[in-house]
Amino acid sequence: MKMLNSSLSQDSDTVHSEKKYIFTAAEAEASGIKWTDDPPAPEKCKYCGATLVYEGYAIFGTILRWKDMPVRCNCADAISFWKKWDERKAQEAAEKAAIEAEKQRQALFESRLKYSRMSRRLYGSTFENFTETEHNKVAKTAAISYCRGFNEHQKNGVGLFIAGTCGAGKTHLASAIAIELMREGHRVIMEPSVDILATVKRGYDCRSGTTEADEIQPYLQAELLIIDDLGKEQCTPWSASTLYRIINYRYSNMLPTIVTTNYDDTKLIHRLTPSGDDKSTAQAIMSRLYESSLGISLYGRDMRQSQ
Repeated sequence: MKMLNSSLSQDSDTVHSEKKYIFTAAEAEASGIKWTDDPPAPEKCKYCGATLVYEGYAIFGTILRWKDMPVRCNCADAISFWKKWDERKAQEAAEKAAIEAEKQRQALFESRLKYSRMSRRLYGSTFENFTETEHNKVAKTAAISYCRGFNEHQKNGVGLFIAGTCGAGKTHLASAIAIELMREGHRVIMEPSVDILATVKRGYDCRSGTTEADEIQPYLQAELLIIDDLGKEQCTPWSASTLYRIINYRYSNMLPTIVTTNYDDTKLIHRLTPSGDDKSTAQAIMSRLYESSLGISLYGRDMRQSQ
């Protein structure tokens, strides 16, 4: 096997100590290291004409692969060139890492979105595309403030109680909060109360393969639960009890809950009270929501009809 001497003289022991498994052909020959493929022919520095040899990676006493480029020259022009080269490569690596990080963030967001059970119609809800008016700008500001302070609200188990007229933008603001927090990596569930109850009830169907406990757990454990249109469900003793169970669990465990509703507190208590029952369960629900929530009032024209 042909050996190639390097025209660059270096102390082989020092190089061996510093570079460990990286050798020029001359250093390898001096150290008794073989190679499987001959090294590429030396090149000349385009600035000063110095001879530049290739280095190879030695494993178990044999160089198995040579580097793709020869050693760098240490003349002033070459040093300047390689400085710019390294800066450009570092920038390219940073841009590539940023693109990969964004892909990972998007994948996480899509996973959170699927977990959220939100209606696809709400996926595009943002604070930016919320139609702001004189009647709702305070509510919008409050929703944005809650979103930005969510980490503190989460620690204190504080949610929102968003009440207002039909079509005033309650669901839009709630879903904008959900989208924003999911982009930050939080696990959010947002569903109308009627759908929550239907999902939990599915656990009673022996054909579903699940139990009530299985179906209710996500609503109990979500970082943030958004119950949309509370009061629209057909209230029965079971539905009132189930809603109380969810809200009371989250209240007791300092888990924030956001509620949107078309009703004020008096009307909502009425809506949550089964026919012929007393109001105790509904009042208990409202008491826990009021204690653990910031209030937002949202009244005005129906924006859906004006679109």
